Order: sequence, then C-alpha cells, then structure tokens
Amino acid sequence: MIPKKQKKNNLEKETYNEFVKRKTNEYISLSLKTSSKISSFVSKLRVINKTSGEFFPVVYDFMNIQKDNYLWFNFVSTYMQNKAIKQNKKAVFVTLTLPSEFHKFKTLKNGCHVRNKKFTFLSDGYKKLNESFRHLYHNFIIDRKKVKTTYLRVIEPHKDFTPHLHGIIFLSEDEIPAFKNHLQNTIKTFSLGVQYDFEVLDSVQASVSYIMKYVKKSMFSENELSVRIIDGWKKENKIRMFTHSQISVKRYFFSLISKHIDLSSEGNYSILENFEKRVSVSIKYVFEGEIYREDNLFNSDSENKVYIVKEKIKKIDFEKYILISESYGHWTLVSDFIADLKKIDFDFIGLVRYYYEFYADSPELYYLSSDFDYEHFFLSMDFDFFKDLFENYVYDNIEVRKLSYKIKDFKIYSSGLCLYDKKEFELL
Repeated sequence: MIPKKQKKNNLEKETYNEFVKRKTNEYISLSLKTSSKISSFVSKLRVINKTSGEFFPVVYDFMNIQKDNYLWFNFVSTYMQNKAIKQNKKAVFVTLTLPSEFHKFKTLKNGCHVRNKKFTFLSDGYKKLNESFRHLYHNFIIDRKKVKTTYLRVIEPHKDFTPHLHGIIFLSEDEIPAFKNHLQNTIKTFSLGVQYDFEVLDSVQASVSYIMKYVKKSMFSENELSVRIIDGWKKENKIRMFTHSQISVKRYFFSLISKHIDLSSEGNYSILENFEKRVSVSIKYVFEGEIYREDNLFNSDSENKVYIVKEKIKKIDFEKYILISESYGHWTLVSDFIADLKKIDFDFIGLVRYYYEFYADSPELYYLSSDFDYEHFFLSMDFDFFKDLFENYVYDNIEVRKLSYKIKDFKIYSSGLCLYDKKEFELL
C-alpha cells in the first residue's frame, strides 16, 4: 500500500492525461459499485398485488434506466417546446462556464496543460452554476416586475470534468433584449467564466433537437463505459444533470400511464402527441377531506381515463430539518434518527420516492402506499448510504418541497376496464 504522503505527492505531480485517466477509472468504479449496491438492495424488494396476491420482483437495469431518463427528458422538452409555440414565445439558448479557478488544469497558448494552483473543488463549481442559472430565470425583472420564464437546463463535463451549463429559456420577443443584459449582469455578479453563449434560435421547433444533443452526448450511448463515466461523475459530485420548469404531467404519472396505455408513435406523431390524443387525466386536489381544485387534462373524449386524487399535507418546517441534520453530526442509529424525524412529521414517503428517482432511477415505484414500512426500508440500508441519501434530500430539495402532496388514489381505465388501481399494490 502506498503511504498517504507519497500518494499525495504522486497526485500533485500527475500530468493532465494522467489525471483524466485516473478520474475516468474512478468514476467507472464508483458507478459500478453504486449499481451493485442498488441492485443488491432492490433484489430484496417485492411488489404485491393485494387483490390477486401475486408478487412481482423489482429489477434494476442500469442501461435501461439511462434510456428511460433520456426519453423522459425528450418528452419534457417536446412538451415545453409545444407550449412555447402556442404562446408565441421565442427560444433563447445560453451556455454558462466557470472561471479558471474551477479547472484542475490550465491550458496554455501552446496547447500544454499545467496544474492550476487556484483550483478549488468541482462541486463548488457545480453549485456556482446552479445558483447563477437559478438567478437568471428566477430574478429576471422588467419595469420592476418579475418575468415568469420556463426553461430546460443541462449540466455536462468538459474533458477535464469541469462542469458547464447549457439552457434554453422561452421568452416573448420583446423580452429578449432585456434578458441579454440580465445574462451579462448575472455573469458579472457571479464571477462566471468569460466564455458564454447567447443565441436566439431561428425556430422554436429547433429547441428539442438543440438541447437533446447535449443530453444524448452525456447519457444516451450504446457504449456502457461512456455512460458509466458520466454516472460516476455526477454521483461523486452530487450533480443533478437535467432540470426543467414544472409541467402538468409528472414523471411518475407518465411512467405508470405509459406502462398500461400504448403510446407508441404512429406516422409523424411523437409520444407526447399520442399522450395528448389518447389519454384523459382528471386530478382532484383534496385538503382536510374537501376538494378545493380539479384539473382535467388532455383529451376528455378518450376511452383511456386516468383518475388521480392528491391530498395536500401541511407545510414542513425545513429549519427543523437542518437543525436535526446538524445535531446528528456523529450519526446515531437509524432507528433513533427516524424517531426524531417522526416528531416533525418528516415526509418519509417523499424520501423513499427521492431514493428511487435519483439513486435507483426507478420512477415506476412512485405508487408507494401511505402505509409503506419505511422504517424497515431504511434499516436495511448501509448507514453511510442512508446518511448520504438524507443529506441530499434535505439540502437539494428545500426549495421545491415547501408544500407537499401525497397521492391518495390513482386509477387507470381503458374502455371501462380498470388496468391499474394504486390501492391494490404495495411494496414489500
């Protein structure tokens, strides 16, 4: 075994190519190791149909999950593009980069790479990009009024694994000049890299192909090793590569519906167009037993009917989340920690769903029952894995989880025949 001091000296002397090779191998190794853990854990789970008593195994397929992620983002991109067309919006493409201190190596004019003594941490660069982009779309103001924007965002690595960001913002034509100034001010305010892109696309219809080429390059490849490198990179640095404005179709709705209703393309139709033509969705929102809102989406005349009831639950005090997380710096037993979280009405089911979406990448398991035995679920985890899961859930999702809903009912019918009833299934 190489002594720590010697190992550190070796790392400080490594060349650019040696660094890239080492990190490539480390990312592949991390991805494989994580997949092995998830596969081992998921293999112990079973889904039961409580009506028929039939059991279904839970299968983890890494490459199929990456493909599903790609297709979902394609669906979202098409949805937002079509909405922008109806609203007569323009698509603005932007790229944000990081300054030199976030690059492990600097490239000289002669093409040589030298170590950057000012280098900080890759994860810090990711946070800077996220904060900058959030400011860009959230704090866009014209005449003292915030402008509501919609967006698609992708983060991918350079060859040296430094992250950079690509995004598409949908705007009215008269908002674009002010937005360009806002972008330039944002770059200065957050001290971003001097290299950036600002391009108004000739056609909004080009939005999907424009953003999806970066998505495809990053995660949808027939070469599993290439996908593993990106997977390990995002896991080690806790990077969420793809985000977008909220749309009316949630991913777990889409996943369940597409499993029971044929959405395969016909002619020039996309999956989104088939979804809009073949599905009728009714969503009722309930609070304290009373329906306070009802949304009816897509084709109400379709023979494929989806009925969803979402129950609003009280707002969670995230300050307590943070205090409890900090007080458990030494980390006690999971059971003790769970006991404390119960005192603040912690959304355990939300945490389980977060696990499946971002760790196991299995959004089809979003139909977890409200009486799911989450305590047994977490106790069966490796404790370090649980700690990592909890910290990411709390600190990465504070902004988007201020109000919480649980799915009380979810049914899918076709020609009067019930194809799926949430209440019939339970994860064991």
